[in-house]
Amino acid sequence: MAFLTVGDGDFGGVLRTNVLGRIYVTFEPGDALPATITFAVKDGVTGAAVTIYDSAGTAIVTPVSMTVNPSVSRVYFTPEFKIKTAGNYVAVIDTSGPAADFEQLFQVTAAGGLPSPTMNLCVISDHIVDPAGAALENVGISARVLSVPKILTGAAITTKIVQAFTDSAGYFSLSLIQGVTADVIIPEVGYRRTLIVPSTATANLFSIA
Repeated sequence: MAFLTVGDGDFGGVLRTNVLGRIYVTFEPGDALPATITFAVKDGVTGAAVTIYDSAGTAIVTPVSMTVNPSVSRVYFTPEFKIKTAGNYVAVIDTSGPAADFEQLFQVTAAGGLPSPTMNLCVISDHIVDPAGAALENVGISARVLSVPKILTGAAITTKIVQAFTDSAGYFSLSLIQGVTADVIIPEVGYRRTLIVPSTATANLFSIA
């Protein structure tokens, strides 16, 4: 069975715009090697051919056929190349022989780095009133993350305090990542509680079980 790999020097499986990357096929021992391999790069949505560029900025037209050295288990598409537009792409391999043809989806991101991870947030809100039921304005509510669940990946979460204040109706809201354990404090009313942020888009603070 052969494996197709796409990536640049820093991020395996991901390319960055205008950063040189490689495509290569790795064959396992015992695989029947084809005489040639044809590499092509297509748009991941439309399937249309994509223009790629070498290190000098010269356009490369794919598909391109490469001769396979039977004594080498890894075949590189040559030369290294770059794609100028971020998006989703497909590397397509035609082995023109007994080995199976296959393709690999890959992503090209902005040159500044990987895209920001998407975290599911819960907006925690409620109201604060005085003993007579009148809304209390400008009351501070703070939350600090104490721990995060093991399922959260792709980012480090700081323990920086998140803070909000009630409006003229006594209403407040805080946005926290779902699943984290947070220490919530409202000093003016003597409230302090450690809770797990619900896995819902919204929640009322004083109703969280």
